[in-house]
Amino acid sequence: MPRRSPRTFARCVGVAGLIALAGLVTACADAAPRPAVEQAAGRVSVADAEQPPRAVVDAVDLRNLRIGPARPEQGVPYPFDLYTHCGINVTRFGGRWWQAERPAKEPSPLAGPEGVVSYTGYTAGAMTLVAPERARFVVDERRYAVTGSAVVYFRPLPRNRQPQVCQ
Repeated sequence: MPRRSPRTFARCVGVAGLIALAGLVTACADAAPRPAVEQAAGRVSVADAEQPPRAVVDAVDLRNLRIGPARPEQGVPYPFDLYTHCGINVTRFGGRWWQAERPAKEPSPLAGPEGVVSYTGYTAGAMTLVAPERARFVVDERRYAVTGSAVVYFRPLPRNRQPQVCQ
């Protein structure tokens, strides 16, 4: 067996150590909480998978409702104003109609810093396409009291089906 110089051995050990460290850094980066995602219509922050998802977005502006893009990217949380006047049942997102897997009651708005409760019929939160046929809405619990779950999952309706939306 040929002898290697101490320098060659040290280089090999150093390279192996860097490869191991790179794997550890990648694993730690994957486990770290995701940073907030900046969006043009406001800030969305959805926590990592170990915690229940949370959304923090700007308040609903009836003149500029946030409905997400026509073609949402999977895994990206978008600021979203969900029409909840008659409860959480259907919505339009990504150019299609979606039905709540488990319809829920309308979340109650909380009083703002000045002590005034403002009602718009919409609930602010974040909508994420979690799979091609599944979307997740997360209520902004900073502004709304949630009586059930702060997370509602949706499935797309057939393209030819138009849902009844509460007026």
